[in-house]
Amino acid sequence: MGKFCHEEITSLRAKVVALEEDLQKSHKEASDSQNLYQQFEKELKDLKDYEQQMKPKRIKVISDLLISLSKAERQEARMKVRQDSLRLGNVGVIRTGTIISETWEDGQVLKDLNTHLRHLLEMKEAVERQRKSLKKRQSDKGDGTEIEAGVQEEDFVIQDEIYKSRLASIKREEETLMRERDRYELEKGRLIREMKRIRDEDGSRFNNFQILNHRYALLNLLGKGGFSEVYKVVVAFGCIVGGFCVDGQCVAQPHKVVMVVIWEGARTGFWWVFGGKMDKGDGTEIEAGVQEEDFVIQDEIYKSRLASIKREEETLMRERDRYELEKGRLIREMKRIRDEDGSRFNNFQILNHRYALLNLLGKGGFSEVYKAFDLVEHRYVACKLHGLNAQWSEDKKQSYIRHAIREYNIHKTLVHHHIVRLWDIFEIDQNTFCTVLEYCSGKDLDAVLKATPVLPEREARIIIVQIFQGLVYLNKRTQKIIHYDLKPGNVLFDELGAAKVTDFGLSKIVEDNVGSQGMELTSQGAGTYWYLPPECFELSKTPLISSKVDVWSAGILFYQMLFGRRPFGHDQTQERILREDTIIKARKVEFPSRPAVSNEAKDFIRRCLTYNQADRPDVLTIAQDQYLTYTKK
Repeated sequence: MGKFCHEEITSLRAKVVALEEDLQKSHKEASDSQNLYQQFEKELKDLKDYEQQMKPKRIKVISDLLISLSKAERQEARMKVRQDSLRLGNVGVIRTGTIISETWEDGQVLKDLNTHLRHLLEMKEAVERQRKSLKKRQSDKGDGTEIEAGVQEEDFVIQDEIYKSRLASIKREEETLMRERDRYELEKGRLIREMKRIRDEDGSRFNNFQILNHRYALLNLLGKGGFSEVYKVVVAFGCIVGGFCVDGQCVAQPHKVVMVVIWEGARTGFWWVFGGKMDKGDGTEIEAGVQEEDFVIQDEIYKSRLASIKREEETLMRERDRYELEKGRLIREMKRIRDEDGSRFNNFQILNHRYALLNLLGKGGFSEVYKAFDLVEHRYVACKLHGLNAQWSEDKKQSYIRHAIREYNIHKTLVHHHIVRLWDIFEIDQNTFCTVLEYCSGKDLDAVLKATPVLPEREARIIIVQIFQGLVYLNKRTQKIIHYDLKPGNVLFDELGAAKVTDFGLSKIVEDNVGSQGMELTSQGAGTYWYLPPECFELSKTPLISSKVDVWSAGILFYQMLFGRRPFGHDQTQERILREDTIIKARKVEFPSRPAVSNEAKDFIRRCLTYNQADRPDVLTIAQDQYLTYTKK
C-alpha cells in the first residue's frame, strides 16, 4: 500500500513539473505574441501615418492627371467643332431692326447633298418625260408587216426597260442621299449641342479646374440648366463622379458612402450608384429573392449595352464602307486633277477652229480624254488626244499612228444607239492627233459597280441586252468586228441610262475569207485577262478567235454585275493569272448562294462561259437566247 502511494505521488509530481513547463512555455508564447502584436500595431500605425502623408499627394497626382486630360479633351472638342462646322455649318446672326437672332447656316456638305438631290429630281423628271413620249409613240405606231410590228414592239419594251432601270438607279441614289442627309442632320444636332456646351463652359466661372471644399476637382462641364451647372469631378478617393454645382456649392450625398460612375463612350453615359455590399450574403428568403432579381436586372443591363454596342459597330462598319468608296473617288479625282494640271491642253484651247476643250475626263497610257464643246454642231463631245513620245523612234511612232488609224477606220463607220459614235479625227501637231467621240454624261459600268457592286438582276439584264444589241450590230456588217476588249470601263451610259460600247483599240476585223474556225490572234498578250476566254491563252499554237471571245467577255460582265465579283481570278493580278493559268483552268463556273439569282440567268451565264470554244455560241446565236428576249407583257 505504501509502495503504491509513493509511486502515485511520484507520478503526480512528474505531471506537475510537466504542467509547470507547459505553463512557462505558454507564458513565453503569450509574451512573444504580445510583442508581435505590439510590433504589428506599430507597423500598422506607421502605414496609416504613411497613408495619411501620401493621401494628399495621391489626390493631387490624380487630380493633376485628370485635369491635364480634361484640358486635352477641351482642346480636342473645340478643334472638332471647328472642323465639323466647315462641313456641317455654323450659327449665324440675323439682325432685323433692333432684334438680333441666331440662325443656322448649312455647311458645304449639306449644300452639296441638297444640290445633288435636286439634280436627281430633274433627271428623274427628264426620264419620266422620255418614258411618256415612248408610250405615246408606241400607241401612235403606224401599220406595218407582222414581223416589223413584232420587232418594233420588242424595241419599245427594251427601251421602256432601260428607262425603268434608270429610274430604279436614281431611286437607289436618292435613298442613299436621304440616308446620308439624315445622318448629317444627326451630326448637325450633336454639333449644335456641343457648340452650346462649349459656349456655356467658356462662360462659366467654374471652368478653371477649381478644387471645391478641398476635395472636389472640377473637370469639364457636362451640361447647364436654368440655375445650375453639372460638372464632371474627381473626389478624394480617385473615383470619377457626377457632382451638381448649384450656386457654387458641389452637392453630393454626405449621409452615406457611395460610388457614382459615369460610363464613357455613350454621349449620355450611364450613372450607377452602389451602396453597401454587392456580394450575396445570408439573409431572409425575401431579401435573397430581391438580391437575385438585382443580379438578373444587372445582367439585362449588360446585355442591353452589348446590343447597343453591336448596333453602333454595324453603323460604323457601314460608314467605313461608305468612306472607302469616298476615298476611292477622292483618289481618282486627285489623280485626274494632277493629270489635268500637268497637261499641255489645260488652258481651254480651241482645237481645229471648232472644239473648245473644257475639263479633263481621264488619262490613259498615251492619250488624254477631254470634255469639249463642238462650236459648229453645238453639242458636247469627248476629245481623245493621242500623244506620241518625242523620244520614240520613227518606226514606233509610225506603228502607233497605224494602230490609231486602224481603230479610226473600224470605228468611223459604226452607227448604232448602243455604240459610242466617232465624229472626227484630225492632227494637232507633228506628235499629237485627236479623235472626237460622242460624249456620254453618265458613269461607266466600272464606276457603277464600284458604287453598287451588286446590281438587281432586272437592271443587270437590261444592260447585258444592250451590250449584245451592239455586238449583234458588229456581227451583221459586211466586215464583222470582234471587239476583244469588253470590260466595265468600256461600257458607258448616257444621261438617260442607255449603255454604249466604246474603245475599239484592240478590235479585230474579220475578213471574208476567214473560215468558221475563226481568225488568227496576232495580238496575244493584249487585253484584260479577267474577261478573255481560255483560247486567248493558248501557247502551243497561234489561237483562232471569233465573236465567241465577246460572248465569253459579256458572260463575265453579267456575272460580275449579279454577284459583285468576277468568276475567275477576281483577287489575282494579271501577272498572276498568266503565271497560274487561271483562265485555262476555268472549266466550270460556280455560283454563290447569295444574292439570289434566277436559274435562267445562271443557265445563260453557263452558255456564255462554255469552256470549249467549239461548243460556245457565237454572238448571233446567243442573241436569240430566250433570256435576252423581251416580249410584250
